[in-house]
Amino acid sequence: MEFKYTFKGECMNIETSTSWWIHKNEFKPDTLINLKAKMSVLSFRDNDEIPKAIFEDGDYIIIPKIKKSILDSILRKPLIFSDQKAPVVTHVTKWNKMKWKPLGHQIPLINSICKIFTDQHQPEQRVFLCAKPGLGKTFMTAEIINRLGLKFIFITYSSKLVTQSYEDFCKYMGKDGMLCLRNGSDFEDINWKKVNGLFLTHRMVQSLINTYGIYEVIKKFMLDMNASIKIIDECDREVGSTYMLECFGNFSHNLYLTGTKFKNIRQDDVIFQAIYRHVHTFGSDVQVPNNRNCYVVKWRFNPSRDEHFKMSLYEEQLFKTYYNNYLANKDVFLDYIMWRFYIQEDGIIKKMIKEGGSIVLYCGRIENCEIIKKKLINNFKIDENDIGIYNSSIANKEKEIAETKTWIITTTESMGRGYDNPNLRVLVFLEFNFGISSYIQNISRVARVGGKEGYVIEGLDTSFWKVEANHKKKLNLGIYKDYFKQITYFNIPDAIQAKYINGYRPDSERAKEIREKMVQFKKKQQLHKLI
Repeated sequence: MEFKYTFKGECMNIETSTSWWIHKNEFKPDTLINLKAKMSVLSFRDNDEIPKAIFEDGDYIIIPKIKKSILDSILRKPLIFSDQKAPVVTHVTKWNKMKWKPLGHQIPLINSICKIFTDQHQPEQRVFLCAKPGLGKTFMTAEIINRLGLKFIFITYSSKLVTQSYEDFCKYMGKDGMLCLRNGSDFEDINWKKVNGLFLTHRMVQSLINTYGIYEVIKKFMLDMNASIKIIDECDREVGSTYMLECFGNFSHNLYLTGTKFKNIRQDDVIFQAIYRHVHTFGSDVQVPNNRNCYVVKWRFNPSRDEHFKMSLYEEQLFKTYYNNYLANKDVFLDYIMWRFYIQEDGIIKKMIKEGGSIVLYCGRIENCEIIKKKLINNFKIDENDIGIYNSSIANKEKEIAETKTWIITTTESMGRGYDNPNLRVLVFLEFNFGISSYIQNISRVARVGGKEGYVIEGLDTSFWKVEANHKKKLNLGIYKDYFKQITYFNIPDAIQAKYINGYRPDSERAKEIREKMVQFKKKQQLHKLI
């Protein structure tokens, strides 16, 4: 049976809790073109502008629920919507009593969100929970669902996060009625009446839509399962499937979770921002005592002629790629960190290892992980068995083994959002990244709320204005003030840096290549003078 909303009357515009259904008779050719242009967004994956925020269904144009005033301005006339609402089904279920009680900073947020969701006179039952990473968004979500007795679907962006969220909810509320959908082929065989909580990724949602169609997917979620609340975790990461569900799924309650609201959204995604900025927002002003320290090491990248030429020509993304590749091969920065914080008896890395903690080294790209591993083994005599590599090229079983190691070499994409390992005590950034959102997510992997003290070690390279400007930006935005208990600056002395050839150990192959090129360059100059 094809599932569609049905309404009485003709040529009426319909308002649902998450979308506008506008009859095609409202449009002239130029206004429809204008709407499509304004409601287009930039695809994060292929950089093509695609009208993902607008859908056509029979006699209707359907878009996510932006502000009515914005919609009227786009169409250049005020629209009148029918008083008849699309059907909303709220199914109440019985959950087990939560095994943990909320923390002090969580209680006001939970109470405020529950008040919105239980207020029948509140037209917008859509909420942004924008708590900083580590403040317990998953637990707060579980507590809200438990109090209201709602059936729910929980959507996040990675298979690791969906598994982690599923396990957390089972721990909080029990396994009864919980389902983590990992295989799309199981979709038609599920007894949806018995499902109280469904966990799946954005990619799985998109796959189901492509296979079965949006109406069949919504039918399973809303009519067969009777889900009342849709939860989008890390909602600033994926937009395609979110738009589809916003338009077609008339969930009575909608909860969006993020730790860094809007900081990861591109400037031209104005429609995406418009959709979410007018919902109720809670949590962005919550402050808890920090248990995290930052060590900033000032140094000079000291690029060779070839390195400087390549990095000075390109925009941010290519600059970052070249910079991080060169940095993984250079020695002076890693040598100083290991000498100052590991080899010395009072070094904080050595102290954290003695306490049983793990050290994470972010190295920019997958290709650089092996380079850093070889340096730890060859230059600092660290046992290979104490080193683990954790990235997307590693099998899940190997990742589980890597997580238990003292030294974990990874990338910011692999061990960033949502990753939770209480054993992590020190993060070392052997890379440079412009993204503020990415930076916040990664530093939040240590010193979680209620956990042990943690440390972040990062570089401040004075050779490039882009790097210095990025550091000043974090200072001006209050990132260091908000996310660290203390920030301490260290300097690599000029006397130490002078012993290296453009940042490389004198006996390294790269240093030999640079010296050889310098000799050849001088010979050419002398020959040119003679001519």
